[in-house]
Amino acid sequence: MAYILFDLDGTLLPLNLDYFLKLYIQEVKSYVKGKFDPDLIVKAILKATEEMVKNTGEKLNSEVFWQAFDRVYPGTANLHNVFEDFYHTSFKNIGNYFKPHPLARPMIRYLHKKGHTLILATNALFPRSAIIERLYWANLSPKYFRFITHYDNMHYCKPNPNYYKEILEKIKARPSDCLMIGNDPAEDLVAKELGIKTFLVKDYEVKRENPRTPDYAGDFYELYRFIRENF
Repeated sequence: MAYILFDLDGTLLPLNLDYFLKLYIQEVKSYVKGKFDPDLIVKAILKATEEMVKNTGEKLNSEVFWQAFDRVYPGTANLHNVFEDFYHTSFKNIGNYFKPHPLARPMIRYLHKKGHTLILATNALFPRSAIIERLYWANLSPKYFRFITHYDNMHYCKPNPNYYKEILEKIKARPSDCLMIGNDPAEDLVAKELGIKTFLVKDYEVKRENPRTPDYAGDFYELYRFIRENF
């Protein structure tokens, strides 16, 4: 049995991150308009996300997020529920702009049927509800994944190597038994520092200066072939 870690955005879900963020900001502004200051809300989200990425592990990512958010937009404790409602309603609209890869579901089902342990190692910047919703956009069910990272169960973010160390501790796995699959040479291939094998998916590869070299690489079709031949 192998432990296979999958990134979500740009990997299992065909998605350009800049385009997604543009749609996300538009949807947030539309949702809070008339109740809160849309521009200040977005400023708070961006600042809080920046602080989460720098999290050193003393607090959950969600705690870091909301403390930083409150410093930009003070006295908005009820916004927790507002955002949770947003992810269950208007956030779904963004999914209309993205289509699942035809091989994503067959690949995940194949690995699950073979008895491999699947981990959704998406950057832990969102609540679980937002990540599950994006899984649905990829035509995937959370039932296939033993562990899904989100901002309420992680103390680190990519590209901090401790993000992967925390996953390994939670699933009780050795690095040598794991494969990390993702499209970002910085955020996903940093797993190599722990001894985890890596596969870089080229379809929506994030271009980085001085990128790490993956153990394996190819487009999604080559990834599917690699999975069928090796697992």
